[in-house]
This record gives sequence, structure tokens and C-alpha cells, in this order.
Amino acid sequence: MDLAESKQRAPDSRKKRRKVPSWIKIIALFASGFIIFRLNVIVCAIFILSMSIFSAVLGLKLKKQLFLQRPAFMYAVALYALHLFEQGFGIFSGNSFSMQSFFVPDTAIAKMMLKIFAALQCVNLLYFTTTQLEIRAGISTIEMAIRRIFPHKNPVRPQFAHCVSLMLTFIPQIFSAWNELERAWKARGGKNGLAKMKKLVPSLISLCMHRAYQTALAVIARNPT
Repeated sequence: MDLAESKQRAPDSRKKRRKVPSWIKIIALFASGFIIFRLNVIVCAIFILSMSIFSAVLGLKLKKQLFLQRPAFMYAVALYALHLFEQGFGIFSGNSFSMQSFFVPDTAIAKMMLKIFAALQCVNLLYFTTTQLEIRAGISTIEMAIRRIFPHKNPVRPQFAHCVSLMLTFIPQIFSAWNELERAWKARGGKNGLAKMKKLVPSLISLCMHRAYQTALAVIARNPT
């Protein structure tokens, strides 16, 4: 039994040693944001493919990756619809019709969408490999390191890290609330369309405000001063 337990504990200890600290992930996330929006199209596409493979190796399946990219897909559809509207308005104003220019979006739109996909991949990977508590601890570590470099006369609690961590941890809760409302809508026979948005968006806002209020009460209860 002792030998079996030691064999089971050994991989766990190796995993703990190999785990990247959350503060390094957060710094890498912000750094990747600056780098991604300076990449050309080919390098950005290679980066997206590499991140997809890396995420799959870590356990984030391709189907789940595509599901998490829904906001980027919706934004891409909105940009393409705006492009069609702009081209249609131009034709209505007297411009000549061109099949290629009407249906093929501008290269700037394609570049922007690739960069948004790449940035969202990095964010999804951070949330997949890091818990909310680890994110908060990482931001606190970064803030305390900055305070040591630029010392303050009076000891100050890491309020900035506290606020930012709450903001970051609230983002997945929004998607979770939307998924719950969407499942309830489909269970009642609802279909996609304007009626869905008209019904669910106010409910989403109300549910998110309720959860934010509960979170605020929990924070006050744990730290009344």
C-alpha cells in the first residue's frame, strides 16, 4: 500500500512543480495582447493553429475551443453584415456594383478578426488552466511586487488587485448565466431570432446584477473593514 501510494503521489507532486504560477500567466496574457496586434496575417494564423494544438494537448478539446470562440464568431458576423450594409448603401447612392467588392470583405476586417480570435484563444487558455482564486492571487502578487519597487509610506492593501480579480472572475459568470438562460429558452421551444434577444438580454442583465450583488455581500462578509 505504501509503495502504491508513493507512486500515486509522485505524479501529483511533479504536476504541482510543473504548474506555471498564475502571475506569470497573467503577465504573458497582457504581453501576448500587445504582440498579437502587431503580427501579420500569416504569423497570426500560425499562432492560432499553434495555440489550438497546445490547448488540445492541455485538455481543451477542439469542440470546446470553438464553443468558447462564439463571441469572436458573433463579432465577425456583425462586421460582415456591416460590410454588406455599407456596400449596399454605396450602390443605392450610385456607386457601381462589383461582385468581389460586395461579397468579399476588406482585408483589414480579416486581419482584425484573426487577431481577435488569437487574443480570445489566450484568454480562454488562461481561464481553462487557472482558477479564480489563482487569478486573484496572481494579480495580488504582481501588485505587491510593484508596491515593493515603489514603496508607499503607509501599508496599503492590494485594492487594485482585488478589483481587477473580481472583474476577471465575473466574465466567465456572464457566459455561464447566458448559457443557463439559453438552455432554458431552448427547453421551452424557443428559437433563435430577435425574440430570443428581446427576452433573454434583460434577463441576463438582471441575473448578472443579482450575482454581482451576492458577490459583493460575500466580499463584505469576509472583509468588513
